Amino acid sequence: MGQHEFSEGVEVSHSQYGRGCILDMIASQTGGIDDARVLFYLSGEEVTVPTYSLAPASEVTSVESTRGTLGTTVTIDDGFYTITVEPDGEGTGYNLSLQAGNAILDQAELSSDKLF
Repeated sequence: MGQHEFSEGVEVSHSQYGRGCILDMIASQTGGIDDARVLFYLSGEEVTVPTYSLAPASEVTSVESTRGTLGTTVTIDDGFYTITVEPDGEGTGYNLSLQAGNAILDQAELSSDKLF
């Protein structure tokens, strides 16, 4: 990530702390910008990290879709959380899940069978 891409409010990702938002840039004594103060979402902590250890959040986000016989499975991964939308196997709706790593945080069912 180049120095010109850093500014307050930019969403970034860090390999140890996960996703966060730059609060401000910290100039080194040599006049360059070497560190950033970042609020990391998962821990809620403000941490000062070297700018070289950050990547734009958009660079670690991926979207994958796979077409199957009962519908399309979509997986969105932002580098920490993963949302998966997949056919329910009955052709009437979809199952959704939110994960952090291997832990399932929440699940939901969307089905046309259960409208009323």
